[in-house]
Amino acid sequence: MYARVTHCPVQHEKLEEFTRWIREVSFPETKQQPGFRHAYLLTHQATGISIVITMWGTEADLKASENGGFLRKQIAGCAPFLVSLPIREIFEVRAHV
Repeated sequence: MYARVTHCPVQHEKLEEFTRWIREVSFPETKQQPGFRHAYLLTHQATGISIVITMWGTEADLKASENGGFLRKQIAGCAPFLVSLPIREIFEVRAHV
């Protein structure tokens, strides 16, 4: 399994709007992507810093979500809530329960 970890510097005053957009728009669209397994939104209430973690069955599934335009659409959708561009990292999941 593979994980994309996206650090999202959200404007503090827009944290609730961002959270709603993630729940109502982003995650439902993400669930439709081939190979999608799980998604998490982590937020720090005091700073607005948020982390979106998406889990994928294979590295190819994760890369397909990036190369097919899906990820660009997601980043464009969350742009009104952000202070700066998100930073993403890719990890291989070696253990989980």
